Amino acid sequence: MALADWVLGGSRGGLTSEQKKQINESYKPGSYGHSTYSGLGRKPNSSSGSGSSSGGSSGGGGASAPAYDPYAAYQAQLQAIYEEQRRAAEEAERRKREAAQAAYDRNMAALGSAYQNQLSGLKQNYESTLGTLENDYNLGVDGVNKQADNAQQQAYINYMMSKRDLGQQMSAQGLSGGAAESTMAGLYNEYGNSRNTIDSGRNDNLASLKNSYDSSKASALQSYNGQLSDAEAAKLAYEMQLEQNLANAIADAASVNYDQQFTLSQDYLSQLSDIQKAQAAAAQKAAAQSYSAGNSTRSVSTRQAGVAGSGSNAYRLAQQVYSSYQNPDDVVDALMLSGVSNQDILDILNQMGIN
Repeated sequence: MALADWVLGGSRGGLTSEQKKQINESYKPGSYGHSTYSGLGRKPNSSSGSGSSSGGSSGGGGASAPAYDPYAAYQAQLQAIYEEQRRAAEEAERRKREAAQAAYDRNMAALGSAYQNQLSGLKQNYESTLGTLENDYNLGVDGVNKQADNAQQQAYINYMMSKRDLGQQMSAQGLSGGAAESTMAGLYNEYGNSRNTIDSGRNDNLASLKNSYDSSKASALQSYNGQLSDAEAAKLAYEMQLEQNLANAIADAASVNYDQQFTLSQDYLSQLSDIQKAQAAAAQKAAAQSYSAGNSTRSVSTRQAGVAGSGSNAYRLAQQVYSSYQNPDDVVDALMLSGVSNQDILDILNQMGIN
């Protein structure tokens, strides 16, 4: 049979009508290269050359493999890309959460350390203040006792000197007996009063020092407790701020992930819609396409640089189909369903050496 008759013939066998429909739905006629025709509705079989040709329109003798669904394959690929991007968004959220938690842990540890250092400093200052107060109190007590002891000593000296001088004076005046004794008793009473006055002053000063010391200690303790309360309040405020920062960071990470997931879902649905529209358009165009078998064989020398050229998408399509199935019928069917003219099909077959 002549090559032209074979191309134009209607009973070459090859692809079934269902397979042609699948190709027609998955390939846009006239836009070569948009489909790889992987599968073409059957598995590659290097030994199917003569058998496929002899099977005719009856469908061949062997059971065909499950039909290849290019839409399902592309949808699966799109789903895989969507899942990969979705997992990437979830991984990004997980890393942000981990980073936020790590920052929170570091800041909490630093805050705890600073708080303990502050407590230690406050305690040292308090103890140092108590030591200073005690030292000042002891110095005051020593000073009061020293002054009182000196006054007592001076009072005693004065008493003894007065007693000596008074005895000499009374002897010179010839006073003795009851008068002398009464005078000496008065002198001793005066000395006793001096001692009492000195002791009373000592006690008053010591009591004043003690009161001042106790008051200073109480003030120091109050100040210390107040600083402890301020430190605790500041620590709690910082902890609340850190916890709020952590919550905000986690919420932000979740929000970004949600936005990305929503965008991915919208893109996924949009691409599925585009696929369905492309399928419908391709099916409508293929259904409306007519083929003419009345053209005559022409020279291919001036056409090989165009649609039928060895570098064209149609030529590469023919090579791919023939390499997979070794059946010229499949090549012709695929090219015709792709919108390639009969003359271009003849030119491509001639270039490939299919006679």
